[in-house]
Amino acid sequence: MMIKIGKKITSAVLASCVLCSIFSVSAFAVSDNEVGSDNYNTEAVKLSFGYAHSAYITENGDLYTWGVNDVGRLGDGTTIDKYTPTEIMGNVKTVSLGNGHSGAITESGDLYMWGYNKGGQLGDGTTTNRHIPIKVMSNVKSLSVGGYHSGAITENGDLYMWGYNNWGQLGDGTTGSSLTPKKIMSNVKAVDLGTYHSGVITENGDLYMWGWNHYGQLGNGTTTDSYIPTKIMSNVKAVSLGDGHNGAITENGDLYTWGYNHKGQLGDGTTTGRYIPTKVMSNVKAVSFGYNHSGAITENYDLYMWGYNRNGQLGDGTTTDRYTPTKIMSNVRALGLGSFYGGVINENYDLYMWGDNYFGELGDGTTTDRNTPIKIANLLDLKPGDVNLDGTVSIDDVTLAQKYIANMEELDSKQLKAADVTVDGDITIDDVTKIQKYIAGLISSLSNA
Repeated sequence: MMIKIGKKITSAVLASCVLCSIFSVSAFAVSDNEVGSDNYNTEAVKLSFGYAHSAYITENGDLYTWGVNDVGRLGDGTTIDKYTPTEIMGNVKTVSLGNGHSGAITESGDLYMWGYNKGGQLGDGTTTNRHIPIKVMSNVKSLSVGGYHSGAITENGDLYMWGYNNWGQLGDGTTGSSLTPKKIMSNVKAVDLGTYHSGVITENGDLYMWGWNHYGQLGNGTTTDSYIPTKIMSNVKAVSLGDGHNGAITENGDLYTWGYNHKGQLGDGTTTGRYIPTKVMSNVKAVSFGYNHSGAITENYDLYMWGYNRNGQLGDGTTTDRYTPTKIMSNVRALGLGSFYGGVINENYDLYMWGDNYFGELGDGTTTDRNTPIKIANLLDLKPGDVNLDGTVSIDDVTLAQKYIANMEELDSKQLKAADVTVDGDITIDDVTKIQKYIAGLISSLSNA
């Protein structure tokens, strides 16, 4: 595997974020294969958002990240924030982001982790932060990264957990952290982790929860923490965990929510917390929960959002909280929510983002909040050789590539991708030569096919 590191685009002058009161969420797909099925290479796992960093996998398996990077959570070898997508790895099929750490599974089933590691959440046996992806496990088919803990499912359905365990979120019956993956359960087909709590769906559709339960987020009718997996529901096909609230979709498409509700994030029209799952919607295909906001995609591909909206994270054009699901978009194929922002992939595989943008987590090159979805440049639209991205391949592109090789010019991640005409991971004289031949008409295409 080749790790590709792009040059600095622009850097944030903002102070590094204090790692507190944050969480992880996962994106779930709208496709022919529901979350928890054996097909893990769907839109579901190509989009993930953490506290203030984001990740997207292109159709050809390239992983891009952007946003805050103070502890190396972007995996580009630096601690410099990125305001636009930066390519990190190739041959990736799954990505999951947490508070300060990140993980990805390659096509061959290898699990790579990077970022913050104080609680051992990278699983490499140390508490050392990693600024580039490092291999942790093999034969992995599913991954979820939580606040300060991580979980992975192997090809044979075994669940492994590791990292911080102060609330029993590892599910091993203790509150002792683990620096390496520890087997917890068998016959597991889906896992999702919140800030300090965890949930899985077994092969027979049972939902188990454990960990922190201050707001009733375990859904067992109490506020007592649980150090081992406890069965909550049956006939479940998808689950998403936020900070203090959660949601699950049953086999017949009903969405149930429970936990903290002070901003209406449960979607039941109230601000009353729920200690057991409460039905909120029908005909739901996918769900994702953020810090205090929530989203779901219906069977007809409509996106609904509700909950906290101070930063425009609901995408409805306002900053008004919503206590019930509000329709935002149509033709949505995948959804992911971060701390105070969100994003979707539509039917054309375009990426749209909205909400808080303090660290550039929306990837639009700014730090301006957006209260409606905005399209982020489709990385697949880049034309090889068009280094200055003006729509044509000309002598200006040759000059720009030559200056870069001579260390006379800075290129951003998109320009780097366009200049790598030979697709070898480096910008060299071979790329310049090929572009020159194309301009001169000596070759008919820049394609590497």
